[in-house]
This record gives sequence, structure tokens and C-alpha cells, in this order.
Amino acid sequence: PADKSKRMQLFKRGKTWHMDHSVGGVRVRRSLKTQHRREADKRALAIVADLELSGAEPWRCGSLKVAPLVRQYLDQLAAGGADPRRVKARARVLALGLCRCPTLRKLTPQRIAAGLNAAAAAYKWAPTTVNCYRETLSAFCGWLLRQGLIRLNPALRIPKRPTPPRVGRRALTAEELQRLLRGSPLRRASCYAVAAGVGLRRCELARLEWADVDMGGGVIRLRAAITKERRASALPISSWVAAWLTRW
Repeated sequence: PADKSKRMQLFKRGKTWHMDHSVGGVRVRRSLKTQHRREADKRALAIVADLELSGAEPWRCGSLKVAPLVRQYLDQLAAGGADPRRVKARARVLALGLCRCPTLRKLTPQRIAAGLNAAAAAYKWAPTTVNCYRETLSAFCGWLLRQGLIRLNPALRIPKRPTPPRVGRRALTAEELQRLLRGSPLRRASCYAVAAGVGLRRCELARLEWADVDMGGGVIRLRAAITKERRASALPISSWVAAWLTRW
């Protein structure tokens, strides 16, 4: 505050307090819309913090709308070959996290955190999910930084939420797997057998078709459209997995 007071002056015009402030070598003058000096001090310091923490270049692009920049960022991701589903997911996160940042001048850690916290409360996101979406917002702010539109990344100033310790997981033993298969209905047991014997992810297993199963060649052919890496592959089928598929 002491350093800011040297660069910020308050003065009255009529009965209303105004501020005169220099940021980045550019003079900013505006009304504080109050007649009380103590309230004027609070509002002036809040405005200075908004300007300086946003990192926006107020004389050049601080008034730019954030929404068109988000669309430009997403278009570049799509043009670069990003998965359309991930681009759509990022668009949703950016819309929620940046709902209180209409312009670059308003792109501050406080406003981004407020939007993120409100969405987390509304959708009951876990701390890990909030931290993941924080990284999405940081990636967009990093893109703005590379474009020369801001001077720093405000999302990096948002602290991560503490997450609970991870619970250790282990694979089923052969005996446990056999008990699971024997105690499950045939169709479900066959799915369990393919998942355990071939090593498919849940999403890959859910989108698998009989046309992808080559019993003669002893392989399951994964289409690029259903794999996480978007690459086609062929995975061998062991004899006991083939036996379960034959029973189906």
C-alpha cells in the first residue's frame, strides 16, 4: 500500500472522489463513485490490485473481450488435431471458470478462483477435479501470455486444493478372478474375462463390437476411434479368454 500510494492520488471532483493512478507507464483516471474518503481508499486499492494482478496491458488490450479469445484458442486446438471431445470439455471448463472475467482487465486470480469455486460447489467437483480444471484455465492463460496479451498467468496464483491421499490398488489374484467369473452372469463374466485377459480400458470395452473380434486370428482389433491414444492396434487373445467368448 505504501508503494501504491506514491503512484496513486485521490482527489475530489464536486462531492465525488476520483483516483489518478499510473500503471505500466500509462495514466488511469476514474471516478470511485463515493463521497466517503475511507470507502474511496478501499475502492482505489481494489482497482489497482485488479489492474496489476491481471497482467493485462490496459492501454492496449485490457478492454478486449475474453469470450472471442476463448473461441480463437479452441479453434487453434481443433486445427492442431486435438480430440473434439476434449476441445468441447475445455470449452465447458473455460465458460464456467471465466464467467466473471468479461475482459482481460478483469482476468484476475480472484475472479477466476470465484468462478471456479462457484462451479465446484454447484457441480460438487472433487478437489482433484478442481485442480485439473485449474490446469485447463492455466493453459488458456498461458496461451494469452504467448500471444502477448497479458504479462503474467493469473491462474498460476490460484492455490491448488488439498487432495486426499491415494488409496493403493492391486490387481486381482488368479484365484480371485476365477471366483469373480464363476459368480457373475455369462455376459458380464465374458466382459470381465476380456478386460482382465486383454487389458482393455473400460471405455474401450464398452465400445467394442463383435466385428472387432477375430477369433480365427486370435486377436482383438481396436479401432482408432475407441482408443485413448487414437491409434489402431491389435491385441492377442489368450486361450481362456477365447473360451469365455465362445461360450457367449
